[in-house]
Amino acid sequence: MAAEEGGAEATGSSAATDEHDVEVTGSAEPRAPGAGALANDTRYVAEPVVDERAAREERERREEARLLGQAHASFAGVAYGGTRLSGTGSLGRYRLGTGAIELDADRYFDWLGVGVHVGFFPAAGSGVGYDALYARIEGSLGAKLATWRGPAPGGVAIGAGLGGDFTPVWFADEWRFYPLLRAKARWWLSTDVPLQLGYTVLPAAAGKEGLSMHEHRWQIGSGYGLLGFGTRLGIAFIDVDTSRRSYFHHELGAYLSVGVFE
Repeated sequence: MAAEEGGAEATGSSAATDEHDVEVTGSAEPRAPGAGALANDTRYVAEPVVDERAAREERERREEARLLGQAHASFAGVAYGGTRLSGTGSLGRYRLGTGAIELDADRYFDWLGVGVHVGFFPAAGSGVGYDALYARIEGSLGAKLATWRGPAPGGVAIGAGLGGDFTPVWFADEWRFYPLLRAKARWWLSTDVPLQLGYTVLPAAAGKEGLSMHEHRWQIGSGYGLLGFGTRLGIAFIDVDTSRRSYFHHELGAYLSVGVFE
């Protein structure tokens, strides 16, 4: 009986040991990440390291550049007209309708920027023998006056530069060169809809001898995404040394553009 009891005790001890071994084995046995309940355990998934500060700074830089920077190609319809010197002091009139192809780019680096404008106008008009193959190129340096955030972010910038055009009209000997001053403002009414106002003044121009002139240009435009549209108005005032009359030249047009706002 004692032996049996001892055997029973030994058996019980063995059973306890087995049970203990099962517990230890169950908690310590390593298991592969793809096996059983650990198949979806995210502790075994390597998460990418993201520099949140650098990403935020890059996003802010792009948003800041987008406030005023742009690059686009425009296709425009333009009506020209005005008065001109005819003979020794008479007043003549001319008018013209034409199409135009233009390239515009403005890029800002922090507070400073550069702008380029290139235009090409094949033209054939009526009145006083006005036939033209018109081209224009302008370049400027700009500076941001202010930018703002909020529900309608935007900015205001000014610039100064030089330009020239090939314009066989009566107030120029084919080529005309001039300084220019620019100002523009843009509001983003939504993520994809901008509203832009622009003004350019040419305080003087080197053209035909004996003439003095200055010119003003206004522009308003909007769009959606990569597409844009707007209208422009330009007026030039010409004084002739040998005449008491003042003359003018005007341009009125509408345009469609496609491009990228930076």
